[in-house]
Amino acid sequence: MGQVGWTQNDTFDNWDDVSTEAPKPVEPNIYTGEIVKAEAAQTQGKGLPAVKLEIMVKSVFQGDDLPSARKLFDTVTITKEAAFKVKQLSQSANVTPPKSNAADYLPEWADGLVGQPVIVSTKLEKYTPKGSTEQRESARIERYLTADQAEKKKAGVAEGGGSEAAPANTRRRRGAAAA
Repeated sequence: MGQVGWTQNDTFDNWDDVSTEAPKPVEPNIYTGEIVKAEAAQTQGKGLPAVKLEIMVKSVFQGDDLPSARKLFDTVTITKEAAFKVKQLSQSANVTPPKSNAADYLPEWADGLVGQPVIVSTKLEKYTPKGSTEQRESARIERYLTADQAEKKKAGVAEGGGSEAAPANTRRRRGAAAA
């Protein structure tokens, strides 16, 4: 068996200060963050080409830092039908959209996303975990934004005016409870 190594070595001095509860999801808002992981993948079920993302959010857009950085996860399907979301992501990360979703091209494009700053708007989504009857909430990425789009959305929300947010997604994830 080979040696096991970690990229992060934390010291835990006082376990009395550690909760046994998972942290609450981030509130619906607009956040700035950085793509810390991006890998080419396939969607569950249909096996469509996709990029799985981990985004570390550290602050509210044009606002305060979060008490601690939070990680959001997203899977962006790379198909013509989902091209709008691919374009949102590309514009927010300031990268050229992929020319293809071919298996030999997509990993290289995904690698180019790592380290890129992004702005995301989030929403809370209720779901019921498989094998459970207890409903939970999770923070989901609603949309990727450019700075200009984020400023307009923030101004619209702050003034109570029309937001540029897309209509709520009516599709439910498997196991998600109906609203």
